Amino acid sequence: MAGQSTNGKGVAAHLDLSSSRVDGWTVAIVAGQIDLATASQLRGYVNDLLADHGKPTQVIVDLTDVSFCDAYGLGMLNAVHRKAQQKGHTVRFVVSPGRVERLFRIMGGTHGLTPSVHNTLAEAIAPGG
Repeated sequence: MAGQSTNGKGVAAHLDLSSSRVDGWTVAIVAGQIDLATASQLRGYVNDLLADHGKPTQVIVDLTDVSFCDAYGLGMLNAVHRKAQQKGHTVRFVVSPGRVERLFRIMGGTHGLTPSVHNTLAEAIAPGG
């Protein structure tokens, strides 16, 4: 699922979304930029993956190919994470080293995301990850 919209500065923001199943986890694979223009698309996609199927769902949001995430995008991911936890679901994030990871580590610590942030898919899937 690909989407493109304008980020308010006349610049096209692009987000590619797909998913796969790995060891009992649903993995949402995200590529592109997460900002005001694309955050709602990602929120809807992850919420659809978390839709109540009568049992707790485990979702990993793989942000390895995300080149940019602003504070709005991080706030949205935090809200998705909180809502999922309230419903008994598990959400973890994969963020490769760089600027996006630094944002998650700095801001995520104040929002309780840090324990759910991993550098690799293998770390995120690991029990207790």
